[in-house]
Amino acid sequence: MIDLLNTSAGIIARWLEAKLPALGGPSWWTDNVVKRLTFQQQRLVEEKKIQSITNLDLAAVLRVLDQNWGELAAVEPLPREARNWIKELQSIRNRWAHAPVAGLSPADTFRDADTLNRLMQVMRAESSLMERVEAFKLAALAKLAPLQETVSKPEATCPSGKLA
Repeated sequence: MIDLLNTSAGIIARWLEAKLPALGGPSWWTDNVVKRLTFQQQRLVEEKKIQSITNLDLAAVLRVLDQNWGELAAVEPLPREARNWIKELQSIRNRWAHAPVAGLSPADTFRDADTLNRLMQVMRAESSLMERVEAFKLAALAKLAPLQETVSKPEATCPSGKLA
C-alpha cells in the first residue's frame, strides 16, 4: 500500500500542477501551495528549496489538494464525495506511515485501497495504477473471505460446543 500511496502522490501532484497555475496567476506557487501548507511543511519547502508540487511528499500534496478544494471544485467537475476521500486519504497516509509491525487488518486494508481507487478515478490515473490498486483490493478481499465463510456457515458451533 505504501508504494501505491507514493505513486498516487505523483498523480495528484501532476494534476495539481496542471490546475493550480490557472487559479492563482503569477503567484500561484506562494498563494495556492506554500501558504496552504502547515508551518512544518512550509519550513521544509524553504529549507530544501522546493519549487514544484511533484517534489512534495504525499502529506503535503494531499494538504494542497484539500486546501484548494473550493477553488478547484468551482472550475472542475469534481464529485462532492471526492473531498471526503481526500480527508480519508490523509488519515490513510498516517495509518500506513505508522502501521504496526503486524500490519493492518484486511478490512482496513480493503477500505483504504477502495478510497484510494475512488480518488484516483477522479484524478484520471493511468490504467496501470488502477489495475495495481484493484489487485491490492482483491488481495485484501481474499483475506477477508475466509472470515466471512466461517461466520456465515450454518454448521458453525456456538460457544457451548453445540451446533448453531
